[in-house]
Amino acid sequence: MNIKNKAEIVFCLFFILCISGMVMGALTPVPISTILAGVNFTVVYAFNASSQAYMSYTPDMPEFATVTQMIPGQQGYWIYSNENKTVQINGTEISSSDYGGSIKTGWNLVGYAKTTPTSIGTLLSGLNYTVVYGFNASSQSYASYTPDMPEFATVTTMEAGKGYWIYANTNATWTYT
Repeated sequence: MNIKNKAEIVFCLFFILCISGMVMGALTPVPISTILAGVNFTVVYAFNASSQAYMSYTPDMPEFATVTQMIPGQQGYWIYSNENKTVQINGTEISSSDYGGSIKTGWNLVGYAKTTPTSIGTLLSGLNYTVVYGFNASSQSYASYTPDMPEFATVTTMEAGKGYWIYANTNATWTYT
């Protein structure tokens, strides 16, 4: 996973990080300070879809953190970094039966675990959603996909190592293989 200057949504599933197209698997949460050891970052944000609220971790003030671990599941993270950095974590690729997770009504910050890009329309065909946003760390801009107007999409596939905002109209379980 490359952490870019300023901000990049970072994908996670189980152990969190998608490195070189492989999802690194572990069934227990891992402290943020362990995963990002050696990275010059200012804050990590996670989003709780159930409460529709941000959680944060600041390395200079860990006692005020509302998130201290990168957690199992299909969670995405914003990492504000002061440098370009490659983070490498060794692990085992999770099985395809573990892909997906719970989607809540409202905003969801999710990741994508497969090693090959897949069409957003195909991946989310069973969900009732309004829009998907991806973030381009290089240009510091969002790209969007709207299921009612896919011809105007500026992002059309989900890729490993990236996070996506999905606005869901109903609670759902998202699974893909």
